[in-house]
Amino acid sequence: MAPTWEQTLEQAHVYFKNQKLEPYSEQQLHRFLSNAHHQFETEFFEKIEKSLSAFTKKSLDELVKENDELSDIIKGLL
Repeated sequence: MAPTWEQTLEQAHVYFKNQKLEPYSEQQLHRFLSNAHHQFETEFFEKIEKSLSAFTKKSLDELVKENDELSDIIKGLL
């Protein structure tokens, strides 16, 4: 399981301390980690998307469309 945001911040602080480095300010650290997280997710999902066949992509699109239509029907009933 992935670490929580708080665990990630703590790991960063431990890393800086162990490496005898001046830590980033909290704002800089948040910005750096947010950017790194975004970059990781972007690359991760691009790799997944490239590994899927055209048939699988089409099937997933249809599944999402069916789910959206079902959600609209349920909202109309409520």
